[in-house]
Amino acid sequence: SSGINAEYGGMATLSPEDEDYEPYYNNSEQSDNYWTAHGFNYHQGPEWVWCMGFYLRAKLCDFVRQADREGEVKGMQVAQYFVTVLAPHRAMIARTPFRGLTELTNKDGGHCPGSCPTQAWSSACIMEFLAEWRTGRFAADYK
Repeated sequence: SSGINAEYGGMATLSPEDEDYEPYYNNSEQSDNYWTAHGFNYHQGPEWVWCMGFYLRAKLCDFVRQADREGEVKGMQVAQYFVTVLAPHRAMIARTPFRGLTELTNKDGGHCPGSCPTQAWSSACIMEFLAEWRTGRFAADYK
C-alpha cells in the first residue's frame, strides 16, 4: 500500500504495512501504550491532508508526460480523476464551520479530535495545485 488514501483526502505518514503503523491519533490519550500515549504516533499513520496537494501535482506531471509519450491529451479522464480525488475535500469544506481543510484525519478519513480543524497549508497546497491545473502553468515545468 502506498499510504495514499485518495478516497478520503489524505496521505498516511507511515505505510499501513509498517509494524509501527498507528492510524488513530489522539493527543489526549493518557494510556501506558508507548506508541500512542500523549500523541506519540503523530507521524506514524494519521492521514495528512496537505500532502495531497503535492500528490496531485505529481499526478498532473504524470498525466502531462503520458500525453507527451502518447501524443494525445485525455482531458476528460484527467478532469474526472481530479474531481473524484478532490470530492472529499469539497465535502470537508462544505461541512465544517470554518469552511477549510483539516490538518489530518485518522484512518480512512475518520475525524481526528487532536487535529487542527482548519489548517492553512492543507488548503494552500490544494489551491496551488488547482491554480496550476486551471492556468496550465504546470505544463512546461513538468516535461
